[in-house]
Amino acid sequence: MIIRPADGETLWDSWMLEADGLFHLFYLASNRSEGRIGHAVGSDLLTWERRPDLVLPFHPYTGMVVADGKRFILAIGEMLDAVQTTVFYESTDLEHWRPLRGAARLRPAGPWYLERPDQWRPLVPWRDPFLYHSDEDGCWHAIVYAGRPEFGPDDTGATLAHARTRDFTSWQLLPPLDTPSNRFYHLEVPELVSIEGSHYLLFSTGSAYGIRWDTPGRRESVGTYYFKANSMEGPYELPADPLLVGAGLGRMGPYVARTIKVGRHWMLYHHNRWHQDAWEGAWGFPKQLRQDHQRDLRAEFWPALYALTRPAAIYYPPVGGHPWRSTAGGAAAQAQSMGTSFRLAGEESDLILACRLCSASAQRCSVALRTSASKGVLVTLDFAAGTLEIALSHRHPIAGWGRDRTGFVPDSRARGDPHTLDRCEVALTFSVPHQLTVVARHECIEVYLENQWKLTTMLPTPMVSTGGIELVLERGAAEFSDISLHRFEPLKPSERSGERRLDPFPG
Repeated sequence: MIIRPADGETLWDSWMLEADGLFHLFYLASNRSEGRIGHAVGSDLLTWERRPDLVLPFHPYTGMVVADGKRFILAIGEMLDAVQTTVFYESTDLEHWRPLRGAARLRPAGPWYLERPDQWRPLVPWRDPFLYHSDEDGCWHAIVYAGRPEFGPDDTGATLAHARTRDFTSWQLLPPLDTPSNRFYHLEVPELVSIEGSHYLLFSTGSAYGIRWDTPGRRESVGTYYFKANSMEGPYELPADPLLVGAGLGRMGPYVARTIKVGRHWMLYHHNRWHQDAWEGAWGFPKQLRQDHQRDLRAEFWPALYALTRPAAIYYPPVGGHPWRSTAGGAAAQAQSMGTSFRLAGEESDLILACRLCSASAQRCSVALRTSASKGVLVTLDFAAGTLEIALSHRHPIAGWGRDRTGFVPDSRARGDPHTLDRCEVALTFSVPHQLTVVARHECIEVYLENQWKLTTMLPTPMVSTGGIELVLERGAAEFSDISLHRFEPLKPSERSGERRLDPFPG
């Protein structure tokens, strides 16, 4: 992770703006009884300096900041009589804010949108506004997660509302965007992105309340998805694999992801939920957002993360060793019935480990991140099952690494194997090298395969390594080559939240 709040604080949905060569990151920094928006600035998405929090007289829903001439507009959600609405503030320096004079509250109304609570929906959804300016009509447009009056077994009523204004003094509600939205429980924090002539609608949702989203290779997924279209007006459709970042097994990990353009490149940023039983989050590793040849989107490893690291020492086995032996820039072994492991590095916990893994016949190939002398976390490519997983594991002094049946178990809400933190199906081929990258910092572990994001999980406890890093093989032969190991620099105090508070409203 990049920003981890101090104990007792949180970092939830975030939004970003670039102004005067600096990135301004805003995020929900309060619990359910407070009204604070965190603010940090940075020039590279890697290092951040805290700014005063925005203290609001209500508990806010997710918002957005846009530049409007010489001023900045903050659109933020506020509950009013069981109806979610959007209110507006203005600033000239992004630190001191006041209510936008004459601005009309943006709220739902018929005939397209649910405007009063009903027997199924005690709270009227109308939240997480996304604002953009259209040169065609000279208006500001808003896309908002909303509900339609229709609701039933085959229709969740979820939709993406559309509205526009010329000067924020009044709003015209427009028909909802043409999307297959009624298949989802909700569509939180929508965002419209146009890349190379294609148009995408990002939104966050998951498997909940009888709705199960199984994406290719991942069951019961939760995270940020997207629709795509050839025109901004739509119609929008779901791609074959709509999940950009998230988690499986019904667990909430990376959730709200948003985009920002840095030079010619599009970046994806998100928060991670690091406590399954509380609304506590941290700001995760930014990722490169790319299109494939079918113009589908994917998140990839961002090499700029290496700027936060320095090289770490690697131990290699003897050239003629058995069962492990050195190869050119790597290590190889032949595992028998009980598997074998080799200690690659000393006590490293915050790291980026990259290698090329080629299995000639090994059924399972793993990287073990040791959190104690006998227990740790295994990142495993299972060639027999065609899966990639992150799991808690136990190291027997004779039998080696295996599943821990005695403790160190994550939250009971997880589905599937209680020791698997997350898992996805991947295409693995024997005798073909696969590029594996593991990124770990504090509680967060991420895994990339062929540089494409695959898994992000948050450990139940902070990861403090006392047993080093090991390479692990089971039932067969494999080689790890082109191994590199880099150690993250510790998070600086200025990157932690909660150091400065200020009510920015004058008077």
